[in-house]
Amino acid sequence: EFKMWNILKQFLLWGLLLGILYRFLTATFDFWKNRGVQFRKPTVLFGNFSDMLLFRKSLPESIKGMYEWFEDERYFGVFRVRSPMLILRDPDLVKDIFVKHFACFSNRGIPVNSQDPLSAHLFNLEGKKWKSLRSKLTPAFSSGKLKRMFYLLAECGQEFQKLIDTYSETDRPHEIRELAAKFTIDVIGSCAFGIQINALTDEESEFHRAAKKLSKPSYTATLWRMLRTALPKLYKFLGVQVIDPAVSRFFKDMVSQMISQREQHGIKRHDFMDLLIELKNKGTLDESANGQVRNDEDGEEI
Repeated sequence: EFKMWNILKQFLLWGLLLGILYRFLTATFDFWKNRGVQFRKPTVLFGNFSDMLLFRKSLPESIKGMYEWFEDERYFGVFRVRSPMLILRDPDLVKDIFVKHFACFSNRGIPVNSQDPLSAHLFNLEGKKWKSLRSKLTPAFSSGKLKRMFYLLAECGQEFQKLIDTYSETDRPHEIRELAAKFTIDVIGSCAFGIQINALTDEESEFHRAAKKLSKPSYTATLWRMLRTALPKLYKFLGVQVIDPAVSRFFKDMVSQMISQREQHGIKRHDFMDLLIELKNKGTLDESANGQVRNDEDGEEI
C-alpha cells in the first residue's frame, strides 16, 4: 500500500509538471485570436515552424508556404515555438515598417550572448549597439567600395565556371547545393578574409571544414534556438553558445592573425578586411593593450 501511494504521488507530480509545462507553452496561442488577426492553429513545442525545426524544409521554404495560407489578407499571425510573429503581405505595410516606422521595428528579438561572438553580428544586435555598429559598417558597403572588391568575386566565378564545365562533360549527377556552398565559401574567404580557400577543389582545408560546421544544421543547435525563442531571458542567463566554440575560436584567431600580418607588411587587397582594418585604425574603434578591438561606447569586444 505504501509503495502504491509513492507511485501515485510520482504520477500526480509528473502530471502536474507536464500540465504546467503545457500551459506555459500554449499560454500565448490565443494572442492573434484576441486581436482579430488571421492565423493558423500552432502545435505545441514548434508553433507553425515544425517543418523547419524538424529539418523537413528550409526557413525560406517554410515562410513561402505560410505566405500562401492567407492570400487575401494584408498580414497574418504565426507562432515560432510560443512567440507570436506577424507576417506582412502588403508591400505598403512593409515599406512603412522599413522606412516610416523603422525606429519602432529595428530590433529582431534575438538575444545575443557575449560569449558567442559570432552571434553578435549586425543582424542580431539591438538598440545602441546595433546603431553604433551599423553607422560604422555602412560606408563599407557603398557601391564604390563593393566595385573595388568585384574582381575577387569574378576570380571565384571563373573557377566555379571551370568546375561546372568539367562536370558537364560527365553523366554523373552533382549536388547543386553543395557546389553553391563551396562557391560561397570561396567568395567569403577571398572578399572578407583575403585568403584563397579553393573549397571547390580542396575539401580538406581547415577553413572549409570550419565553414561547414558553422552552416551545418544540428538538432542541438535547433534545441538551443527553440529555447532562445521560448525563454530568451533563460537563454541569455545560461550563456549558451549555439556556434561551436572551436569554430568561433578558429575564425577569431584567423582574423587576428590576418590583421597583424597585413599591418606588419603593409598588404592591401581592397577587400572587406582592408575596410575593417581602416575602420579600426581611423574610425571610432581603438585597440586595447591585449590586441583586441573594442568599441569606445561600452568597451565590448568587436
